[in-house]
Order: sequence, then structure tokens, then C-alpha cells
Amino acid sequence: MTTREALHDLLDELPENVLSFAEQSLQRLKAMEDDPLWQSLLNAPEDDEPTTPEDLEAIERGYRSIREGRGIPHAEVERLLGL
Repeated sequence: MTTREALHDLLDELPENVLSFAEQSLQRLKAMEDDPLWQSLLNAPEDDEPTTPEDLEAIERGYRSIREGRGIPHAEVERLLGL
């Protein structure tokens, strides 16, 4: 089965109440086909560098910060960046 056929089958299985969302999502994907940033992300090589112990430690520090309520809300980040 091709990817296109699998997508058609999946679409046929979706409940009616999510079809408009699926349509909007596919329209956004189609609109992005000429976007140079999107194309560079799609064609970027896979990250094959191993995760170092330092990487894992930094990731855990980030999760711990969020668990302890020290994260910055999205709206605050936008405000700080002037968005």
C-alpha cells in the first residue's frame, strides 16, 4: 500500500466531527510546499550525534525547572521577545 492509499484509508476512518480539522491541516501542509524554511527542515539530514551525559543532564534540569514551577509561560516569552 502506498502512503497516499494509507492516507485515503485513514481519512475514510476519521469521524465526521474531525474532518474539517483534517482538511485545514492538509491545506496548511499544501500551502507550505513552496516555503523555503519548511523545505530545508524536510530535507535536513537526520541528527546522528549521540546524546551525551551533559545533554541528558541539561534536559533533566529543564524538566526539573518546569516541575518546580520555574518555567516561563508562553505569553511571557512572547512579551519578552516583543511578539
